[in-house]
Amino acid sequence: MPILYVVSTGARPAGDLPRLLPLLIERGWTCCVTLTPNATRFVDQAVLKELSGYPVRSVYKQPDEPDVHPAADCFLVAPLTFNSLNRWADGHSDTLALGLLNEALGLRRPIVAVPWINAALAAHPVVPGNIARLQGAGVRFILGNGLLSEAGPDPAAASRFPWDEALDALPAPGRDEEPLSEDEQDAIVAELAVNGETLSEEEFERLYRQLDVGHQIQVNDNAREFADNAVGDEHWDSDN
Repeated sequence: MPILYVVSTGARPAGDLPRLLPLLIERGWTCCVTLTPNATRFVDQAVLKELSGYPVRSVYKQPDEPDVHPAADCFLVAPLTFNSLNRWADGHSDTLALGLLNEALGLRRPIVAVPWINAALAAHPVVPGNIARLQGAGVRFILGNGLLSEAGPDPAAASRFPWDEALDALPAPGRDEEPLSEDEQDAIVAELAVNGETLSEEEFERLYRQLDVGHQIQVNDNAREFADNAVGDEHWDSDN
């Protein structure tokens, strides 16, 4: 089964991981969990290890130590805090979680990220630009609840975290229907490259989710190239 790295940073919704992992496994993912040091306060790592079959990682290993996780095919970053969002966008790798995410950008792995930022911090001027920066690198953000004032440390707010939207944004490795052929997927990649800016978000998501991981990486590469070429264009607005 494809390998999904579940990366959580230090916010209360990280405590939902014991409920989330079985849902991901049911959909066909093999899950490996990485936490920032602050996220470890919200979860029982022994429970996550039992559910996933892999140890939970939160710190860098020594160079001569074996890697306890297989290589990732895809990443789910949730919850993503204000601090981790901005450090990731700036390329910092001072935690294992950020180091893996920075490498994932370079490897063109599909990444779904769900910010959990309260209204005051979401209004900080760096937030829109850093989200756009990572979107330009191919990261798919689930916004909405993650940027509303209801985001906060209390359990009632955390219960509204958009896990369902996050799961639906991931590829579907366990699809029962016959997968599309290479030619059919190549055609979707070409359509998204040509018409992606004019498609509705729902139509883009519908087409994107029909692709396997390899073709999703092609879409992410195209988005990255488009963003790189657009920088410097007087008509380009990075916040759109």
